[in-house]
Parts: sequence; C-alpha cells; structure tokens
Amino acid sequence: FLRLDAALAENCSVDYPCPEEEFCNYDSGTGGFCEGCPQSVSACSGLGLPSGGVDDCESVCTDSESESTDSDSEFVVSSPFEIFPVDDAGGCEVPTKKYSQMKSLGFTKVACPFGVLVAGTEGFDDVRMKFAANVIANLLDQDSDGAVDDPDLVRVLTYRGKARGGALLQCGVSREEEERGDSLGNVFDYAFSCQTWKAYGIADVKGILMEEAFHLVHQLGYAEIYPDELGMEDYTSSIVGREAARLQCVAPGWTHPENVCPEDLPRQPGNPAPSPLPGTCNEPSCDVAEFYKMVLFLSVGMGEENDPDGPSVWLSEHMPGKRSEVLSMLSTEFKNMIHMPSLHQLSAPLTGEYDAVPSDPTFFSTASSVSGVTLTCKWMIFVTFLFIMIH
Repeated sequence: FLRLDAALAENCSVDYPCPEEEFCNYDSGTGGFCEGCPQSVSACSGLGLPSGGVDDCESVCTDSESESTDSDSEFVVSSPFEIFPVDDAGGCEVPTKKYSQMKSLGFTKVACPFGVLVAGTEGFDDVRMKFAANVIANLLDQDSDGAVDDPDLVRVLTYRGKARGGALLQCGVSREEEERGDSLGNVFDYAFSCQTWKAYGIADVKGILMEEAFHLVHQLGYAEIYPDELGMEDYTSSIVGREAARLQCVAPGWTHPENVCPEDLPRQPGNPAPSPLPGTCNEPSCDVAEFYKMVLFLSVGMGEENDPDGPSVWLSEHMPGKRSEVLSMLSTEFKNMIHMPSLHQLSAPLTGEYDAVPSDPTFFSTASSVSGVTLTCKWMIFVTFLFIMIH
C-alpha cells in the first residue's frame, strides 16, 4: 500500500479529482483512492482497474517513458544474490510442487537471500529483484556480517524443505501479473506482491520494495515467533497492537486512509477512537501491520522529512514525518520493545545495499544440524582414541 502523503490518501470521485500526476482508481464504483500515473498511458488497461479507473487513468495521465527510462538507467544495484531459473536444481532449489505452480503462473526466475524466496515474471527487471533481495538481507542481517541475526526467524520464513509453507515476495510488471500469484497461497504461507508497477520514479520503487519486504518479514516472521510484542491477532494482546489502538484517530497519531474515524477527528492524545474502525483495512492484520511499518521506518530516520533523498515512505493523516516527533509520540512500552536486542528489530534506515558474503545457512534443515553434530561427535571420539593409543 503506497500513499506518499495525506493528500494522496483522500477519497476521490468525479467531484473530487486527484492531484497532478495521479488518477482515481474508482475501486468502489463511484469513487476510490488516488494512485500514481503509470509510466505509459498504454499500461492503464493492464493495472487490473475497474472500467472507471481505466478511463480516468487514460484521460489524466501522460506518457513519461523517456523520463522513466533515464531514471531506471541510474538504478544500479550490486548484490551477492544471484537470479536463477525457478526450476534450476543448482540454483535456489525450489521444491518441485512450488516451482511447478510458479512456472505455470508466469513466475520464471527467483533469488533466495538467506532462504527467503523472491520471484519475478519474465519481464520484471532483474535490478529490482536484486534490490528486493538486498532489502530482505538488510532486515535479516542488520550488522552485515554474512549471517542472519535471528535463525528462528528464517526457519519460519524459508521455503526450503517445505512442500507447503514459507514466505514469497512475487514481482510482476503489472497488477494483473501479480494477481496471478495470489493462488500460490496453497503452496506458500502467503505470497506478498512487490507492487512496483504503481511507482513513479526510483524513490518510489525503493520505498515500495522496502515496505513489502518488511511486511513479509513482520507478518510471517516476527508476529509468529514474538506474538506478545509484535503479534497482529487483535488490539490488546501485543505491544504493537496496543500502540496502534492508543494512537487511533489521534493527533499526532495514526489512521489508515481506508478506515473511517469518528466525526470528532482529530482526537486528543489519551482519547483514541475505539478499534477496529469501519473501513477496508480495519482487521489488525492490515491496520496494525501498516501502522508498525510506518512508525518503525520513521523512528529510525526514514521518510522525506528525515532523508529528502531517500526512498519514499507514505504518511497517514496526523502522522508526524520527523523522527523526533514520532519518538515523542510513541509510548515508553513501545520504544522499549523495539530496542530489545532479542527481537532484532530495525535499528537503522534500510538502504537496499548489501555486499557481505552470505554464510552457509546450515540452520535451514534440522537434519543438517543433527548430522553435523553426529559427525562432530564421531570425530571427537576418533581423536580421543588416537590420543589414548599414542600415550
């Protein structure tokens, strides 16, 4: 979900048009939300929009292919993670059941940073795939020493050794291509979409990939292994859920643009609106996830007001953009939680740069660990026997 600022998150319709270089998607039939214009008007019909959204896209957007090409040519990524054919036995070693379905749906190539799968369609840019792989590595190996910080997290996220399960970040050149991957939920725990087709410029591409990669790691990883701190089952049982509820419809605070606050918006601190709100992102799995990504990114110094040249970070209404103001808004309980070393939460801005040499991820297989221990024990017994014989 990408909204660069509060203005872009407002409802749009015939009477309330979108800002320049934006169009109304008309998802509700008579209205909807503003989205960034695609690089070419010809792409409007391939975004999976209803007819009203296609019409508005084609009427207000203009071609910007030459500008985009120039910008994309400046997007250079160095990465230790190679891209392989999805069925390459010597590559990411995707299980047969998984790669068969992926190929049938058009996802033909993969990268596998620390055993977490990134997939692309034939036309998806390899540079963007490598950037996504680097972002996942940024999240899993924050000190860039080539080893993951939290092996338990990767055991949950990895696809390796699982006929069904694991996380997938799937990337296509259009909404239509990525929607094909929705059915991959029967062989993965969940397939997150890259959504860079909605981007306008490199900063947007980076921001969207960072957002979706973070959602993947949080929702399928952190929330599962640290439910008391980062769970998303409700608004009361986890620290992050309580914090989202505490700031609901408050200024400064949080409101997802697809949800509707009471008429007395904004409320004063200490008087939040009851959660969940009416709306289409009112389930904790959506509302809490979006809240946590936004405040964590801002609290480590991401966002336009903290880093004008950095990747885009969309802001909800009444959410401060400056790091100092965000930290002042957050509770002590929440700030203590994100700084707990055992949780390995993001502590510095994501960059998408990663040049470490990934170590051998032997923790992916319990059998590997067991066999390693067995071999070690046998070797120690042998060495002890030789020592006794010599002396």
